[in-house]
Amino acid sequence: MNKPYVLYEHKNKVNGKLYIGITKDVSQRWSYNGIYYKPDKGRQSAFWNAIKKYGWDAFEHKILIKNLSFEEACYLEKEYIKKYHTSSKKNGYNISPGGNGGHVYREHPRGMLGHHQTKEWSHNKSLEMKSKSKNPMTNGSVIWGINYEHPKGMKGHHQTEKHRLSMKRFRGSKHPNSKQLRITFPNGNIEIWPTMSMFNKTIGFYKVYELVKTGKEYKVDLKHIKTRDKEKCIKYSGCTFSNH
Repeated sequence: MNKPYVLYEHKNKVNGKLYIGITKDVSQRWSYNGIYYKPDKGRQSAFWNAIKKYGWDAFEHKILIKNLSFEEACYLEKEYIKKYHTSSKKNGYNISPGGNGGHVYREHPRGMLGHHQTKEWSHNKSLEMKSKSKNPMTNGSVIWGINYEHPKGMKGHHQTEKHRLSMKRFRGSKHPNSKQLRITFPNGNIEIWPTMSMFNKTIGFYKVYELVKTGKEYKVDLKHIKTRDKEKCIKYSGCTFSNH
């Protein structure tokens, strides 16, 4: 039986608070300074807020148990969250009691309306859908026009060659927004982000596009910067930006 899941914890070195989670791809889940913990727009995440406040390196990242099935991982996640009380603001950053694959439900008379999935669940589901053998769109389960109706308005429609080429160019490695962003600090430290657009959306640093294009060092006069933006401007002052 394939058991790809692991149970893990992130421990804040400053205050000792814990975050318990499960995943089947630690290398991706923990990459890019924890960016994959960023919640969708309009949602909150105590752990993401802590990452922004203390920084990814302020946490000790530890795999607790390996080689788990999804069911085993969910069960253990629930037990560990309960054991260490990590759904309590005093002790941790979990927003649910766990044990449900990352689902978080809001109460409703019918039980389901208004539910949403956490980032943890979305991440694991994304990995599952990338597998050709598990994705119903690629494993033969869905056959348009046979066991499923064609999407409304799409039957008989095909992308034009121009549109296909345009999309190919956008997704291709030559498009600047599809490349990794590399930030080099004056002391030689390097910060890597998946893309410029992700960095911009997360940090709100619009000047990144100009800096990548020119290759110039970022210089700023704080007299002309709004108070809410000064912290990030100070952090990246003297840095150079490039994409690869």
